[in-house]
Amino acid sequence: MSSKLPKENETGAIEYKSRLSYNNPERIENLASQMRYRLFEGGGEAIYLLGIDDDGTPIGLTPQEEEETLQILDEVAGKIGAKIRVLEKAPVGDRSLVRVLVTGRQGRVSTRSDNDSRYGKRGRGEKHNDRNPLHG
Repeated sequence: MSSKLPKENETGAIEYKSRLSYNNPERIENLASQMRYRLFEGGGEAIYLLGIDDDGTPIGLTPQEEEETLQILDEVAGKIGAKIRVLEKAPVGDRSLVRVLVTGRQGRVSTRSDNDSRYGKRGRGEKHNDRNPLHG
């Protein structure tokens, strides 16, 4: 996918992330708050599009950036009692875009830490009820 997506909407259940990195412990708390909001907006489900700038430009992630971003997203989800699952990867040159489903329990997420969250299989072809933003 090389076409630009619409600018990220401040409301709703879809979040764009160009990449995440471990540079500030407070950032994890901010991301957890943001994830709670996206889950609330989506009735317990949110889609995270990784490798996409807030303006909708697909920049992609290197394999190392992808791994670190998924680890951080998993940590954030675990903090609020949510789970993540990779739904799809799409190439952008030698990089990739990743579509991730985040789920909370019936739209409710906790503020306690939950170390059982894992990002599971990196499968393709799994569907989500929203349109597929990776495919524009």
